[in-house]
Amino acid sequence: MNSSPAISGPSLRQAIVVFALAGLAAYFNSFQGVFVFDDKGMIVDPDIGKPLAGRLAGRPVVSLTFTLNYWLDGFNTRGYHLANLIIHVLAALTLFDLIRRTLTLPRFGDRYANSAGWLAFAIAIVWLVHPLNTQAVTYLVQRCESLMGMLVLVSLWCYLRGVQTAGNRWYWLGGLACVLASGCKELTLAVPVLAALYDRLFLAESWRETLSRWKPLAILAIGPALGIALLLARGVLADTGGTVGFGVPRFTPLTYALTQMEVVPYYVRLALWPKDLCIDYIDWPVRKHIAEVWPYALGLVAVLGATAWGVLRYRPWAFLLAWFFVILAPTSSIVPIQDPAFEHRMYLSLIAVVAGLAFAAESILRPLPATLRSTLAALALLGLFVALTGRTILRNEDYSSEAKLIASNLALRPENARSRVVHAGYLLRYGRAQDALDQVKKALERADLVGDFTILASCYQELGKTAEAEAVLRSLLETRPDDGKRNYAFALLLLQNGKPAEAEAPARIAMKSIGDVRTRLLLAVILEEQGKSTEAEVVYAETRRLAPEGFRHAMATSARRTALAEDATAYRLRQAYLDAVAVVRLNPAIDWEEWDTYAIVLARLGRYPDAVSAGEKALAAAPGEYERGWIAKRVALYRAGKPYSQPGPSS
Repeated sequence: MNSSPAISGPSLRQAIVVFALAGLAAYFNSFQGVFVFDDKGMIVDPDIGKPLAGRLAGRPVVSLTFTLNYWLDGFNTRGYHLANLIIHVLAALTLFDLIRRTLTLPRFGDRYANSAGWLAFAIAIVWLVHPLNTQAVTYLVQRCESLMGMLVLVSLWCYLRGVQTAGNRWYWLGGLACVLASGCKELTLAVPVLAALYDRLFLAESWRETLSRWKPLAILAIGPALGIALLLARGVLADTGGTVGFGVPRFTPLTYALTQMEVVPYYVRLALWPKDLCIDYIDWPVRKHIAEVWPYALGLVAVLGATAWGVLRYRPWAFLLAWFFVILAPTSSIVPIQDPAFEHRMYLSLIAVVAGLAFAAESILRPLPATLRSTLAALALLGLFVALTGRTILRNEDYSSEAKLIASNLALRPENARSRVVHAGYLLRYGRAQDALDQVKKALERADLVGDFTILASCYQELGKTAEAEAVLRSLLETRPDDGKRNYAFALLLLQNGKPAEAEAPARIAMKSIGDVRTRLLLAVILEEQGKSTEAEVVYAETRRLAPEGFRHAMATSARRTALAEDATAYRLRQAYLDAVAVVRLNPAIDWEEWDTYAIVLARLGRYPDAVSAGEKALAAAPGEYERGWIAKRVALYRAGKPYSQPGPSS
C-alpha cells in the first residue's frame, strides 16, 4: 500500500504550534499545582533520585521520567507539570495525524477528501482541552495514564505507517512504543486487539488479509505480554491486601461487573457534560443484584451488540465503539479494583466520544452549502474550545492545594469517608482537633471505605486524651500487628508521649515493613532518646547513605517554617521537633541554621535548657555578626524561659 495522498487542512507543523498554544491556554494554571495524595507517596520518594528504585519501580518508564524531573529541578512541581503537559500535547498531535491519515485511506474513497485534516484537527484539539483529562494531566502521578496513552497512540500510528510503506522498521518502532507503554501501566492488552480491528475495518479487504500481518500484530503483543507477566509475577491479581485483583475484599468479579454497568454510563455523561469532576469515588455504592442496574445493563448490552454487529459487518463507526470498550475493559469489567471509578481511566476512551460527536456533526452539516458549513463548523468548534478550556482552567484551580481539592470532592460526595479522613488531617494540622475528631467519627460510619484510621489517635492526642490515643492504635494493631503504617504511628505516638523504650519495638517493625528514610529516622531518634547513642548513630549513618540529595534541606525548611509560625499547633510542633532533631543528627557537621531551628523548636515545646544548649552551638557556628546577633537575642529569650516565634499566619 502506498503512502497517503496530500491531506487537506492544517499541516502537522501548524498543528504543533496551535496545539502547544492550546495546551498552555488550558493548563497554564496547572503549573501552580502541588503534590497531592499519591504524588506524595510515589513521587516525593526518598529513592526518586535512584532510577527504578522508588515506589514506582513496577512502572519503570514512568519512574525514569520522574527521576529525570528530579535531577533537573528537584521537587519543584512546575517541571513535573510541564512534562505532563508536553506528553499530553504530543498525544494530541499523534491523534491528529493518525485520524487524518485514516480518513484518507482508500476505505473512505473521497468522502473526506476536503475535510480529513479539519476533522482530525477538531477532534484532537477538543480532546486536548477537555476537562475530563485534567486528572490524567494535572494529577502528576497519573502520568502513568497519559504517558501510556501517548505511547499507545504512537504504536497504532506506527502500525498504520508500516502497512502504508510495507516497512518493518515501523512495526518494530510500534512494538517498542507498546513495550514502553506497558512500562507505564501494565494493562495494554488493548493495543494488539485494536490494531487488528483497525486493520480489518480500515485497511484490509478480509480477515485473511489482516491475519497475514500476524507478525506485526505479534510484535505489538510483546509489551502487553510482558506487562501481564509482571503482574502475575508480583502476585497483584491474587493479593488479598492489595487494591487490584481477585483478592480485593470489597468486590467479587460479579459485584464489580454490576457496579461497572453504572460507572461506564457515568463516564459517558462526564465526557458529554464535564461538570462535577471528582478526585475520589471510593464511596460509589457496590451493586450486588442485576435489579439495581438493569436499565444500565440493557443499554450496555444494546451498545455492545451494536459494536459486535458493526465489526462483523465491517462498519467504520464500529471502531469507535470498540475503541471505547476495549480500552476500558481492563478496569471496567470483571477484575475488581478497590476504587470502582477514576476519571483518568477515560483518557483514551474519551477519544471515541469526541470523535463520534465530530463525525455526527460533519454528517449533519454536509448537505449545507460549503461556505455556510465551514462557518457553522468554525463557530461551533470555537465555542466548544472556549467552554471546555474555561472549565479545564477552573478544574486546575482545585489542584492548587490538596485541601482545596478534597473540599471540592466533599462538596460533591459528602458521604465519601476517605475524603473526610483526609479533610480531618487538614483540620488537625491547623489546630481544629475537635472538628477533626468529628469528621473522623463521621467517616467511621463507613469504615469499610477507609484503609486506616490512625488519624483518630492523632485527634485524641491533640485533645490531650493520651490514653484514648494509645488505645486506638493498640486496637488497630491487634487486627494487623505487622502493618508498617500502624506501627509507625504507634511508635511516633509513644515517643511523643515520652515513652521511647516502648516505642522501639513498633518502630523496628515499621522499619522492617516500610524501610524508608523517615521510618529509619524515627527509630534513630527513639534510640537516642533512650540514651542508646551508639545504636542510634549506626541508624543515622545508614540513613545518611540512603537519603536523597536535598532531603535534609527539605526537612530543615519545613521544621523552621513551623517553628517560626506563631500559630503553630502542638501537633505540628511535635512533628517539627522530630524533623529538627533528625536534621542535626543527619549532618555530621554543625550547621548554624539547622541548630538554630532545633533550638527554636525546643523552646516552643518548653524545653528551655536544651534550647539554650542548641542555641549556643548555633551561635558558635554562625558565620557573621548579623547572624550571631539574632541568635544571641534568641538564646537570651530561652534563658528567660520565653520562646521565639514570628507573628502572622502560618505559611
